[in-house]
Amino acid sequence: MNRINLLLPVLVVAILFSCCKSPGSNPDRDRKEILRLLADQRKYHFAKNAQKMAGMHSSRFITIDKGQIDSPAFKDVYNKFNNYFNSVEFVKWDDKQPPIVRFSNDGSVAYAAVSKLVILRTKDKTQKEILDTTNFAWLAVFKKENGTWKLDCIASTNK
Repeated sequence: MNRINLLLPVLVVAILFSCCKSPGSNPDRDRKEILRLLADQRKYHFAKNAQKMAGMHSSRFITIDKGQIDSPAFKDVYNKFNNYFNSVEFVKWDDKQPPIVRFSNDGSVAYAAVSKLVILRTKDKTQKEILDTTNFAWLAVFKKENGTWKLDCIASTNK
């Protein structure tokens, strides 16, 4: 009887703890993975790799930008990045402050608040080369798909 009284609180705590975290959830590892994905985005911009950028998105990806909500297909995301990358040269795509990364209680959803200074070399209507500087901020929501973090939603604004 005494043994059961000792095991019962341990069992209750174990059950409660297991309800709060998804299997395989590792907050330190997951935070590093989200930060790596954000760093990969910078790398893919400078490498102009539309395939890798589009591949980061979930199968149910949603974008919120310029007052519009959209759920583009992979080919549309790819084409958007490909056209964009082919029209600019990146001078800067740098964090203005470290990203803020947070997780849902069960560890299955993460979000990152990001602030970037983006400087592009592009051409105006007369084909004269110009520098375009923009301050962007966005909220990126990541979800696990088959154990891999994917960008599920992005809500963006610029200054």
